[in-house]
Amino acid sequence: MPAFSNELSKIKMRVLTANGQENFNWYSFIDQNKKSSSEIITGMKRRLSDKIAQGKVLVKIQVVQFYEHGNLIETYKL
Repeated sequence: MPAFSNELSKIKMRVLTANGQENFNWYSFIDQNKKSSSEIITGMKRRLSDKIAQGKVLVKIQVVQFYEHGNLIETYKL
């Protein structure tokens, strides 16, 4: 079984970037589906921040959106 999936993961993080750069999605780990959405989102934000700090995210991020089962539940701007 995969660690995450666009169909089985509870939370989808949509990262919207500056013009001309490709937007991307991250999905929560399937084994975390039993946790609250806020706990999962906190972990996903931390992992994104870590990747940015390590220089592994090479795009200009403008907005991060979190979806639970297709419904927008949280948005924040960077």
